[in-house]
Amino acid sequence: MTVKKRLSSGEAQDRIILAAARAFRAHGTGTTVEQIAAEANYSTSALYKHFANRDAILEALGERAHGKMFALFCEEPPGEMNFEQHLRWLVHRIMEFALADSDFYLAVLSAAPAIRASGDPRRFAREQQHLNFFKGLMEQGIADGAMCPQFSPLQLALAFRSMLDSVGAMWVQSPDADLKKMATDALDLLLYGAVKRS
Repeated sequence: MTVKKRLSSGEAQDRIILAAARAFRAHGTGTTVEQIAAEANYSTSALYKHFANRDAILEALGERAHGKMFALFCEEPPGEMNFEQHLRWLVHRIMEFALADSDFYLAVLSAAPAIRASGDPRRFAREQQHLNFFKGLMEQGIADGAMCPQFSPLQLALAFRSMLDSVGAMWVQSPDADLKKMATDALDLLLYGAVKRS
């Protein structure tokens, strides 16, 4: 007879958060507790032993997903890099994360507009942490002469974040597309523009 291992509270929460990421990817912001429970292979009453409600599950998912992304931002690049090399390395790392952990990546991507519009202080603080990182990067780009100083670091950071959002959205529409090439092409467009050169 096979004895089913009882999960600790932390393991059960991890399982529910992973299930929420899959459900969120499949159903978007309208994801229900029943859909999360089905993904986790739990009953809804079992979910409520670990999370008070749907919002608490989605908050835990958002915290986990954004934490994974911010840890990636804080990685030190290998060796000396100028601004453009650093930016390309970072985009490459983000796309590696997206490919390796697509449920979490797409959960962040699909939640982003709602987080930005919600006014929830905790969610907004996480969003600002990411934006502030991008602003610091763009300040370095301006100082290095790689980015146009007529735009503020915030404007450039927003353009960079929009580029990442757009690549993710295109990937959702074409999941078999080469994500790294899509990201490289979009970054080229951001850095060099679409003006035809003679």
